[in-house]
Amino acid sequence: MSVVEKVPGYPQPTERFRIGMPSTQRPDHPGERGFSLVELLVVVVIIGILSAIAIPTFLAQREQAQSAAVQSDLRNAATAASSCSSENDGSYASCNLQRLRSDYDFNPTDGVTLSGVVNTATRWAAEGRHTANPSATVHHFDTETGSQVRPGPKTPGAPGS
Repeated sequence: MSVVEKVPGYPQPTERFRIGMPSTQRPDHPGERGFSLVELLVVVVIIGILSAIAIPTFLAQREQAQSAAVQSDLRNAATAASSCSSENDGSYASCNLQRLRSDYDFNPTDGVTLSGVVNTATRWAAEGRHTANPSATVHHFDTETGSQVRPGPKTPGAPGS
């Protein structure tokens, strides 16, 4: 009786080290066939094509989401500034971002920076951008030009413009 028993379906010690034998000819796995190099390359090429299509689409969606967050925060800040001016006889003079945060529960989204705030007696304006994409479009809100958030150059009269 030998020390090693023959178990059906498992390679035997003498068969285990047959180098160079194609998988279709291996006696321990009859009928088993592996993938050829060409098949593997086709799969890699298909994955590459799908990635080339999906990645730019994903990046564009991310930029749109960041832009929407900036626009939303500017609208929320403008609403808070409007409430502030209503409580101050129509004057925006004391409606800076710190006051909007403390007294009117304005909390910008993570990654959104509002700057260039102009607060005079008759005007409130601000610009915003997303810190994750500094080269993205800067959005503006100005009570003199209407209640629309718009992309474009710096807010006229804002610090640094």
